[in-house]
Amino acid sequence: MVTRTKLHRCAGLLVMNLFLLVASHANTDSRTFVAGSPASPGHFRYMLYPLPDTIPAPVDEYVNDFESVLTKAQTDSLRILMTSIRKEHSIVFCIVSIDSSMVQPARFDAFTLQLANYWGVGDREKDNGIVIGFSRQYRRLRIQNGRGIEKFISNMETDSIMQTVIFPEFKTGDFYGGLRAGIIALMQLVRSKKSKISA
Repeated sequence: MVTRTKLHRCAGLLVMNLFLLVASHANTDSRTFVAGSPASPGHFRYMLYPLPDTIPAPVDEYVNDFESVLTKAQTDSLRILMTSIRKEHSIVFCIVSIDSSMVQPARFDAFTLQLANYWGVGDREKDNGIVIGFSRQYRRLRIQNGRGIEKFISNMETDSIMQTVIFPEFKTGDFYGGLRAGIIALMQLVRSKKSKISA
């Protein structure tokens, strides 16, 4: 049953996406990136549903570089980092570079959310996945936090990391540096919040 609250939320997301689309086309500076507001993709369930034709199957548990932005050495380095974080801090990261052939700019945020839902990143019981979706061609970035992560960091804090940590590196063309720095910043923030709660 669709409630009035749900309709209002959908309308709000539509307005936000239209705003981001206009912003991305209004500024022609190739160094400009547009951030989609972080949003919870709900409970992650790894490949719970059959993938629709519009959603690609994951090729790796941690790094899915469909734009071929990263070198093999960079991919391996990020994979090692994320594997270590998963073991030590129980946070599951997944990086996805989204090619323009997969989705139109206006649907980038919705596509990233849908992809996170279908892939089901993270542990089912903990819902501890973080999906970092970006497109070099569209100059877009979106971070999806699982609900288990949202207990510790807010959308505003996630957006701050995008704006102050990831974007500065992306704007210079250093996608590896931006992703690595962003992952570490998110991990440190979650770890800090967990420590305060358990203290």
